[in-house]
Amino acid sequence: MDNSLSSAFAPESSSGKRRRKQFTRANKFHDELKALQTKINNSVNHLQHLVGVLSSALMVEENRTCVTSRIDEVRLSLDEQQTITAARIDGVLSTLQAMAQNVREVFCPSFLAPVPSHTITLDFDAKDEEGNPTTPEGWLKQSVLSKVVTVATGSIMPAHSVLGMAGVGKTVALQGLCYNEEVRKQFPDGIYFMKFGQDSTLQTAVREIAKIMTLTKASADLKTT
Repeated sequence: MDNSLSSAFAPESSSGKRRRKQFTRANKFHDELKALQTKINNSVNHLQHLVGVLSSALMVEENRTCVTSRIDEVRLSLDEQQTITAARIDGVLSTLQAMAQNVREVFCPSFLAPVPSHTITLDFDAKDEEGNPTTPEGWLKQSVLSKVVTVATGSIMPAHSVLGMAGVGKTVALQGLCYNEEVRKQFPDGIYFMKFGQDSTLQTAVREIAKIMTLTKASADLKTT
């Protein structure tokens, strides 16, 4: 028989079988390692996702805590303002009741207005050769003093509007006008400076009136003592 054929069908030696088993085990172990690596990668990705979710939850909790704290602060501020407003309203009602009962409370005209800044010069009396004002505040004064409306019950002063860009001096001019002697003579019942903005409400009006009444009463007490 041919030697080549006999070697081809010769039984596998024990060392060959051992190497084949080892090779098979190595491949199986390699596959198991790859599967384990895949599981580890999936676990890491899942943990990273959980970390992201927890971080987002912590940020939401921090924001919720900040918002809750801010709401509490606003609520306390509103409660304080409501208490102050209620106290001032009670003071106004008490004053009105005292006046109605003819108790010693007597309205005393006052001229209550903020003093204009001394760094700004106001000239209400500058006029040209024809006697017309030459300054905006001069025109404002002339308008306030000249426009008197006569009705059946007497003479009244109409409302005046002052328009202009922010910072041109409208408020300062009005404050200075409150301290002008001619204007004070025109309003012997007193001049009272109150602020009302675009967001003013009824509470704003009550608060300003209460402030005026309180200051007027204090002024009257000083005059009587």
